[in-house]
Amino acid sequence: MDYQQIQPDRFKEMLELAAYAFDLEPDEEFQKMLHSFALHSAVYGAIDQDHLTSQLLVLQMSIFLHETEIPMGGVSYVSSYPEVRGSGNITELIGRALKGMKEKGQLLSFLSPFSYAFYRKYGYEHVFNQTTYTIANKDLPHFKEVKGTVKRVKGTQVLSQLADLYQKRYQQAVGPVVRREWNWELKLEQHKHQQVALYLDEDNQAQGYLLYHFSKSQKSTFVLDEMVYLTHDAFKGLWQFITSHRSSFAAFSYVANDGEKLADLFENPRIQQKTQPHMMARIVDFPAFIQTYPFLERAQATFYLKVKDDFAEWNNGLWKVELRTTGRKVTKVQEEEKVPAHHWIEGTIQDWTCFLLHSQDIKKMAFHERILADKAVLQDFVERVPNGHPELYDAF
Repeated sequence: MDYQQIQPDRFKEMLELAAYAFDLEPDEEFQKMLHSFALHSAVYGAIDQDHLTSQLLVLQMSIFLHETEIPMGGVSYVSSYPEVRGSGNITELIGRALKGMKEKGQLLSFLSPFSYAFYRKYGYEHVFNQTTYTIANKDLPHFKEVKGTVKRVKGTQVLSQLADLYQKRYQQAVGPVVRREWNWELKLEQHKHQQVALYLDEDNQAQGYLLYHFSKSQKSTFVLDEMVYLTHDAFKGLWQFITSHRSSFAAFSYVANDGEKLADLFENPRIQQKTQPHMMARIVDFPAFIQTYPFLERAQATFYLKVKDDFAEWNNGLWKVELRTTGRKVTKVQEEEKVPAHHWIEGTIQDWTCFLLHSQDIKKMAFHERILADKAVLQDFVERVPNGHPELYDAF
């Protein structure tokens, strides 16, 4: 078996393998999406007798993390033909992919798992959740009239406005993808009859948008694909627009971030809600991530962070982190025995990922011994980590 980066001239084989493994129809729409992914990815494959048998794509992306853009590798279309499943191909490809991400400075990696247990073997952990709201038309919210207006528009004609609203809304968040032009093109084509509505304030300035479509698989269902708003009037105006469809649709469906707590804003909060685990993440290069992480400014201090990573050995060890008002320094401790253990903060790469991306409460993690540390040392470190909640609005 030969493992290598796959070149564009093998796209037909990539398409056939992905379609077979995921039971997808290789129609024009899927070909266009996969081709766009491939153009913006490093593709790793297993070749047997000049035949592509396993593959994975690593999308070249970035995410927002408290106003800092962090390079991220989005792992997608991990696939094998049945005759080689269980042969170790995927383990080899993920190992090569992580090394490639490290070399390219992609400090984080996200993926959508078919099995959470499977990808935990490679250092990934569940970080993101989604809440699906199913709202009967009688339960739609009622708001007083706003002074702004909502216009139905063609997404391609207002792309710069959509991108600007999205960035303003999420640049301080934890996890949303920094969307490039190709991301937006795919987003606006995710459904055959994708609709876009734009909220304009009294000064004709865009303050929010709605992406939506009418479901063909769920008859009489209005699907909210994405809703972004910068002001309360924009929020109310977009919901007024949605509610204006109540006579045409029996149900309204919205998949949102689990932290949005939308039901609290309804007159009847007893709407159907279902929260499910979504995507996984892992830190690819721990010292480089700590060097970049947007810690809050506090008094100068030195911390010793212990990492256990069973799959990316370059992260293993005890890291000395010197936080200074003029910068920081991260170095590997060569003689760990010289640093008293009560100075350490210790966790696996999964635990550090959850802690620094805010998917788990640190007190809960400490209680369950997922993070091991002296209470005072841990508290001092925690006070330097900004608050947040993981959010992700793109799948790949």
